[in-house]
Amino acid sequence: MSQQSLNELAISINTSIKALNENQYDVAINETVAAVKQIDKVHVDVLSLRLMAYEKKGDLDQAYDIAFSIISQFPTFCSGYIHAATILIKKRKPELAIDICNKGLAILSVVQSISTTMIATPTPISPLGRIIDPELQALYEIKKVAEQEQSCKIDFLKTLPYDIITLVLKYLEMNDIINCMKVSRSWHRSVLNCPSSFREWRILPGKEELKDYDEKEYGFLKQLSNHIWCLDLLLQYERPTQQRIINLLATVMFRHLRSFRLYCSDVNRESLQNILRGAGSSLEELFISFGDPFAFLPRDNDRKMLLSEITEYCPNLKKLTYDTPGILEYYGGPGLAQLTELRIYGSEVEPEEVECILMDMPGIRELTIGHCKSIVLRVLYKLGDNLRYISLNPDRFQPDNMSSLINDGNDHNVNSSTRKYDHILDVHYCMRITAALLLPLLHKHKQTEALTVNVTASEPNNVDKWRSFADFRSSYMRYMKFGFTSDTEEIFASAVRNCPNLQEFEMRECSPTHIMYSALSSLDGLKRFVITNDMEEPKTPVDDRHLCAFFEHHAALGDRSTLEEVSLHYTDSVKASTIRILSKIKSLKVIDLAGPFLEGEMSIDTALQTLTVSSLPLLDTIRLQAIPVIDKGIERMDCRVIQLAYMDYITTSGVESLISNSRRLKILEVQDNEEIDIDEIQQITEHNDIRLIVKTPSFFK
Repeated sequence: MSQQSLNELAISINTSIKALNENQYDVAINETVAAVKQIDKVHVDVLSLRLMAYEKKGDLDQAYDIAFSIISQFPTFCSGYIHAATILIKKRKPELAIDICNKGLAILSVVQSISTTMIATPTPISPLGRIIDPELQALYEIKKVAEQEQSCKIDFLKTLPYDIITLVLKYLEMNDIINCMKVSRSWHRSVLNCPSSFREWRILPGKEELKDYDEKEYGFLKQLSNHIWCLDLLLQYERPTQQRIINLLATVMFRHLRSFRLYCSDVNRESLQNILRGAGSSLEELFISFGDPFAFLPRDNDRKMLLSEITEYCPNLKKLTYDTPGILEYYGGPGLAQLTELRIYGSEVEPEEVECILMDMPGIRELTIGHCKSIVLRVLYKLGDNLRYISLNPDRFQPDNMSSLINDGNDHNVNSSTRKYDHILDVHYCMRITAALLLPLLHKHKQTEALTVNVTASEPNNVDKWRSFADFRSSYMRYMKFGFTSDTEEIFASAVRNCPNLQEFEMRECSPTHIMYSALSSLDGLKRFVITNDMEEPKTPVDDRHLCAFFEHHAALGDRSTLEEVSLHYTDSVKASTIRILSKIKSLKVIDLAGPFLEGEMSIDTALQTLTVSSLPLLDTIRLQAIPVIDKGIERMDCRVIQLAYMDYITTSGVESLISNSRRLKILEVQDNEEIDIDEIQQITEHNDIRLIVKTPSFFK
């Protein structure tokens, strides 16, 4: 605020008072008008001071509000336009700053009786060559600055190639894409011209939340839905939120949807029906899992989406996963001639239901049935001529399985070791199975390459039930996973001997003796050997003497050994000295160890120090999990891939030594190692051109 304004105000007031006393009324009136103008100028100056305080404080929004109020109250004062335009330039909105400048120049030109053409000249001057108004000149200069700023801004959707725009849009969430469409008509067209950028829409907790769309945004969503091929919904929200999301999507109509995967605990049946009806014949892959076992109670059957309804709404399905906590209730429906892969989970899938499924869907080649009785094998023998993959009673789908399936395509309900084979029979978790039920199916499907079976000690008369399995033989069998008891070990060992081309063998929750190891030693092409116990359940003891002899056998074979991978998971009774023998098996490429080992004359640290390139020239991968080893145990390891998970005693210093000593390390994976500074290891791995993968025990990546 200038002192001159205050002085002029005081003069006008004093002059008007004097004129009034001297009865000079016209003079008094003119001086009071001048005083009011000076009061407005003082008011503007005071507001300008407050505005500049906010501007220097960094609160540009508040400063702009004051500038806008000056323009509204005092439109003939130039300072409001100057402040507003300056702030808009700082906020990187030059186009709005230009509009403000043009508005101010237009109004002030009228007030000062200056023509618009004169204002638009490069330097607004009077006919006599003098600058008309310093403030007006300042406003014009600000406009020029705003125009320069605007010329520097580039609309990348107009300038970048189509492929680059498509790639950029792929990194945006759906809400962000809708915001892009709201920018301008040009951006709206550009987004719709890149449909491959939003073919997939994934709604996951912690990734993208579905907001409440206004009418315009909802219209954009409907336009985008015509181009969406894959819709993934992992709805781990409160039930009202789940219902809101499903109800909204039901009104959008995804008419070209090819894949729909839904995991939720509660859903409006009518809304889900509308989604499936909208997709209709275009849908080829469907995954529906109601994760909450209490989501549908018997009294809630009117809310339940039935398998028969799905077959009616989606006639062209090729892959279907249907997981309900309740009963399946399928006794026939519209056939799915193109269906090749079916996974069904229910509280109890009856043999009659399986029979109806195979009759209505004769093209199924991969079949997974959750919670069924072993008698189902008879139905599969009768009607399953086209089946190549059979899995009975695997684990139910859980949210982490769904998340992994969405994020990286890995289905953790499927044994990754067997999926490379074309013909698989997985009945490991099917209780009360017998040779009489299993063998007819194996004889019918002679080309079976992978077989998993488990016999538990809780089942009586195991020997009688499995005696005929000893005569099973196959030249096609490549993979076997057995769980056996002491009285059935010889039976299963005989089956191993009768499969001369067996390459992979796993044992789970069993105690093998020299009988099984002798059978395995007779195989000429065994490549992978695994013993696994549950991490938390009571461990089944493994006889260390026989395991040691088996490893010594392969070590003695030298270059003739075919063993490439050894995995020992939570075999607490195995000695550390036995692990050292692995360093003598020259053919090993992968060593996978989990859980503690017995330490006697040798510590596990010393045993692990022997796993080096000099002793194992073909070694590619070492996986260590939950082993109580200290830094010195890993410092000399050297191979292409090293994975460390739940290694509580490993420190940052130990990992640094591992990296500095290594010559072949390319990938280092760590998970939940509390003593390791990830940031520090990140810097070291980047410097050494090593890829670092950090996995956390948390649900989402």
